[in-house]
Amino acid sequence: MRATLTVLLLSFAGISAATAQETQCGEDPLATGEALLARAEALEEIDEAWEPLFEEVVSFENECSQSFETDLIAAETAWEMSDHGAREDSYRAASFVLYAVQSIEARWMDEDAIWGATGPDENAVEQRLAETERLAPVIEGFVAPTILRAIGGGRYYQGFDGPDETCPYQFGHIAQIEARAQLEGIMGVLEGNPADSVTLPIIPGDYRLLVLRDRCQIVADDVRLVRAFLLTQLAERAFANPGVPMPDGSTPPETLAATLIEQAQSEIAAMDTALVADNAFIKEEADALAAQIAGEEGG
Repeated sequence: MRATLTVLLLSFAGISAATAQETQCGEDPLATGEALLARAEALEEIDEAWEPLFEEVVSFENECSQSFETDLIAAETAWEMSDHGAREDSYRAASFVLYAVQSIEARWMDEDAIWGATGPDENAVEQRLAETERLAPVIEGFVAPTILRAIGGGRYYQGFDGPDETCPYQFGHIAQIEARAQLEGIMGVLEGNPADSVTLPIIPGDYRLLVLRDRCQIVADDVRLVRAFLLTQLAERAFANPGVPMPDGSTPPETLAATLIEQAQSEIAAMDTALVADNAFIKEEADALAAQIAGEEGG
């Protein structure tokens, strides 16, 4: 599922020169960013100052992206602003955060190129790990749940993807952070929609998982594992609660459980053997449920 959508977010990389000139990095760009964050924290719930401040944050990122710290403060400011705007504004803010993440990853790639075949020294490794730990909460706490909510509302932004609809991330461990966060968010949706009250025929927010699987080859198997687990859960729910209406009120097809478990097994079959072995319980559960479904249909 992908909603056709007129892109409302700013063209972050191509914001007008006139606007860019209005925001100065100052002698201490990080202090400038911290001042923007303080202003964001002072916004009211719905504040007319939201739009001009957001434009300043975008300009700050475009002009002052000089370090991990400046990119992170821009991302954190957008996250803070998401609490003070309309729902559509939160989608724009999440798109911008991903843009800032791409700036961080571009810098990491430059560092990797400098290190070359010798690789980073111990201090560089520790710094990269520390930066990842600081970046992770932004993705886990804001980007992933906002995208999941947007998909639920039929509002998938082009800015959620990478340039030219490529993978949103350059580094596999960052993509993994979002994939894990999406799993947690989707499990929360399942818990909020008990199996005896609604039959879910597809994975909530599955479009994003498919984006990560199909466009981020380095984490494709990890996402297949997530989808296999979730599809098995949905199949088990459908099999144990036949006839429970789907979200639109219609009766689910009798073959739904079988279809879902077939999809799960297809994902498992496409995964790396070692990954399957390390998560054997998922394959065992899927196979057992498939046999149970087939046995009941055959009986």
